[in-house]
Amino acid sequence: MRFVGRSIGRSTPSSSVVLMYHAVKADKLEDFKKHMDLIMKIGNPSWADSVEMTSDARPKIAVTFDDGFRSVVENALPIMQERGIPTTIFVPTGYIGKKPDWKFDSPDDAIVDDEVLNETQLRGLDYDLVKIGSHSVTHSRLPQLGQKEANKELMESKKALENILGKSVDLFAFPYGDYNEETIKLCIKVGYRCIFIATPMWGSSANNGTVRGRIDISLNDWCFEYRLKMLGAYEWLPWAIRLKGKLLSAIKGVS
Repeated sequence: MRFVGRSIGRSTPSSSVVLMYHAVKADKLEDFKKHMDLIMKIGNPSWADSVEMTSDARPKIAVTFDDGFRSVVENALPIMQERGIPTTIFVPTGYIGKKPDWKFDSPDDAIVDDEVLNETQLRGLDYDLVKIGSHSVTHSRLPQLGQKEANKELMESKKALENILGKSVDLFAFPYGDYNEETIKLCIKVGYRCIFIATPMWGSSANNGTVRGRIDISLNDWCFEYRLKMLGAYEWLPWAIRLKGKLLSAIKGVS
């Protein structure tokens, strides 16, 4: 649609895509380099919480990492720093300096030999190219908790990171991408300026940029698939999921 608009002389804003990674193992460094080189080739590296749109045909592409794994600092950040690509890392504060023991979505996610950054590592990051956000305290599915407990997860993780870093922390990413309207409201009430989910969003953001969609990236993705993700080709997924739900409800109603 953007291509057609430009071809007939209409000014259309560039797409804005936020990529979501987790760990970057040493044996996947070459794949990660290819990902970052492709960002430099076809996109404009951007901060994840930036919502400014431009008429540039190149998409704005932001890189984020959930879980704050040590391998990101050891393996991914040097590659990104060489290319000047900024990133945001979301940290579950209850696991700072520890190995994860939460339930992983798939076997590929289980980083047996990795651990979450410790306080010294967090303080030593290059904050010209890195932002830190909260990923809760215990990496729990917040909608499954009571309001009081969910609020505690949001407040205590924010406070812990601010005490470590000596600066305000106003970015949050939902563990497992699991959220509802109530948890969004709690995030805003606690003081998070930008909130990230784990699925793409048509138009890339909602609530005037407060809630931002992301696309999950695997270093096992095919090159063509990764390129499509970076170009924003998966923005239609939420619409398709809603349509599927309505169709299934309609079919059940008829039967």
